Amino acid sequence: MQEEEFKISEPPQMTYLNRQNNMSLDVSAAVEWFGKDHVYDPDSGKFYKFNGLIYKQSNISRIDTELYSMVKKAGMGMIKTADWTSFEKNLKSNRITDSLLPRDNNKIYFEDSIYDIFRDETTTEGDPDMFVIDCLHVRFSDVKFYLDNPDVTPMGVDYLRKLMVTKDAMDMLMECAGCYLFDRDRRFNPILYVYGISNSGKTHIGNVLKNILGARASPVGLPKKDDSGFNLHYAYKDLMCVDEIEKGELSSYAMNEFKQLTSATDYMIYPKGKESFSIPQTEKPMIYMTSNYRPAFDYDSGVASRMGIIRVADILIDTDNYHAWLTDDFKAWMVAQALTSYKTLCKRTKLLKSEYTMDMMSSSGQSILTMWLEEQKITGEDNVRDFFMNSPCAPTARNLLYALQDFEKEVLRHDKPTIKTSTINSDLDILYGLEWYKQRKMYRDIRGRSDGA
Repeated sequence: MQEEEFKISEPPQMTYLNRQNNMSLDVSAAVEWFGKDHVYDPDSGKFYKFNGLIYKQSNISRIDTELYSMVKKAGMGMIKTADWTSFEKNLKSNRITDSLLPRDNNKIYFEDSIYDIFRDETTTEGDPDMFVIDCLHVRFSDVKFYLDNPDVTPMGVDYLRKLMVTKDAMDMLMECAGCYLFDRDRRFNPILYVYGISNSGKTHIGNVLKNILGARASPVGLPKKDDSGFNLHYAYKDLMCVDEIEKGELSSYAMNEFKQLTSATDYMIYPKGKESFSIPQTEKPMIYMTSNYRPAFDYDSGVASRMGIIRVADILIDTDNYHAWLTDDFKAWMVAQALTSYKTLCKRTKLLKSEYTMDMMSSSGQSILTMWLEEQKITGEDNVRDFFMNSPCAPTARNLLYALQDFEKEVLRHDKPTIKTSTINSDLDILYGLEWYKQRKMYRDIRGRSDGA
């Protein structure tokens, strides 16, 4: 959307003749005029100007240039330094905290309009008494097209659906995206962990979300080591993308930050050379994580209740789909899907959990055999049974034991392997109806047997 000037009325006369009959700046008139649509943020030292929808940053030099252009048209050649100083000082008295209200989090600001998410109402006129400086980088008119035409999909959607593999994974992705874009009150505060092969597009999903959020997305992820003041980069943001977590593990410092960011308590900021302060949960970012590996860090029950895990398909994103995801059409479609999912979540009040997420959440009690098979990309009972009974690649009982012991040490990070032959035999029997037939050195089906053979 092209920025439009928000004009209240015609500007007043800003010059007068002084006692020496010289033209001078009427500071009071200038401050009154520019103060109507400019406010000053004393914390950042920035001026903001209302454009009819939201406030946009406008530095003092731009304001000075606009003022000089106006008085020059009135025939004034120059403005005295004292008048400049007085004008800037008095204009700063129009502070945010004194004159404006905080934003209404039920209203979502787009490039062309404001959408009330619960009243389902749209307006193109903002409120100058409400301080809003950011919007989603997409037009609501484009989003509405996809809301009204759910069967229409832009390029890139087919690949995304293939990447997500299952419908419940796609649903969970869009629900989390809805929270990242619309949940300013942190009612749900989800954490999404997406993993799979490199160059599949899992990190690029985060890039799309950051592109839509703009300044509301953190420019950095979790730090790997202590860096005083670093957390200022992700305070007051809606989303943090933590990309390519090595081996699914977080460093001790990153883990500490992760726990603080995902807890319901206030978050402490320690800026360099300044006094520390805290921010509430509503100003902490929600988290989107990616890795080539399944999560290998510990999390408490509070995190587990809000964490979703998606294993993407083993496919590679091509150039066409990569660029398609950053087009206005794809972003509008994604926002439409996220909005629909978020409104459904608000009625349901509980985050979705895919079957895969539930399996991962119970990994402490999950069969090591099942996790190893999943790592080999063998999932589903029928596929597992077919692998052991018919595949020439199926390991012998002894080699299976060695493979699971290595898996425990290398992937699950167990200091001492816990898997035993008896455990494997039990899991093969209970989970898949199989046993190792030692005499013939093969696996066989034991379901439905009545002869005890």
